Parts: sequence; structure tokens; C-alpha cells
Amino acid sequence: SDKHVVIHSAETGEVVRELAFGHWVKSVDISPDGRWLVASGMHHEAKVYRTGDWRLETTVDTNTESIMAVAVAPDNSCFATGGDDGRVKLWRLPDGEPVGPRFNQIENWILNVQFSPDGRHILTTSKDGTLRMWMHELGEELLSLTLTYDWLSDGSFSLDGQSIVVGANTDVYL
Repeated sequence: SDKHVVIHSAETGEVVRELAFGHWVKSVDISPDGRWLVASGMHHEAKVYRTGDWRLETTVDTNTESIMAVAVAPDNSCFATGGDDGRVKLWRLPDGEPVGPRFNQIENWILNVQFSPDGRHILTTSKDGTLRMWMHELGEELLSLTLTYDWLSDGSFSLDGQSIVVGANTDVYL
């Protein structure tokens, strides 16, 4: 890996900007209002960039080895990180101050974190094949499903928030 976040034009596909990250980049997300880009990787840092000038706004030290996933809340108020320590942590946008509860998952890597469209729930998928849904404001676990495959690598809510799709190492579940 070249350890950069690369921004491409959606119209032409051309590279608009490359942002030096310093470590292997694992996850990126842009805030719904388009003002912030959050990136994380195989290191203990998440970085917040301003999209207007692509300057680094802040670096968050998450005190975990690898941040496998980032997601920005629909209201642009915070972002979530999930990593190899099995925890989801919430950080205020754009300054990266810790906010809200920490979501303690079992001791397994979180591979994906996703907010529901209304921002009320957070979905996590993990290396051990478990999907969890949490109450965003309280950090309480609402749902836990263990599927037959390890490495639930991705998960997402439908636009209406009524369905969840999960990608595993060999299959996709709806």
C-alpha cells in the first residue's frame, strides 16, 4: 500500500488529491454534509480532513492497534471507530474529542461500523462472524446474530432502516 487517501473526481475518475496518511488506510467516510473526510487504518489513529481545502483538521489517538472501520453519523455530529480491540468508540466532529458511550463487543476485531439512516442505531460486524446492533445514544446492545461464517467484512442498513445486508468471507446475507 502507498499509505495515502486518494480522492478521485466522480465525473472523470481522475485523481484530485492524495493525502499522506502514514499507514495502511483501511476505511474512509465522508460526512453527509460533505465538509469532513475521516480516515483510519492499520494503526491507532483516525484522521479528520476538511474537504474544502483537504487540510488535516485533527488526528485522534484511539489507543488501539488497528482501526478497521470508521463511519460518520447522519447528523454530522460525530464519527465512530471500530478496531481490533473489539470496541466502538465515538468522537466529536471535527475536533475528535471522545463523546457518548463506548460499545464493548466481545474480544474480536470489529471489521465494519455503520450508522442507521436515522442515526439511532449502530451496526457492527466482526471477525468472529457476529453482527451486532446498538443504541447509538446509550451504547446498549439490541441485537446479536452469529452467522456460520467468520469474517463478517461489511454491513449496511437499507435507506429506510428496515433491513440489514451483511457481507461475509463467502456469502451475502439479507
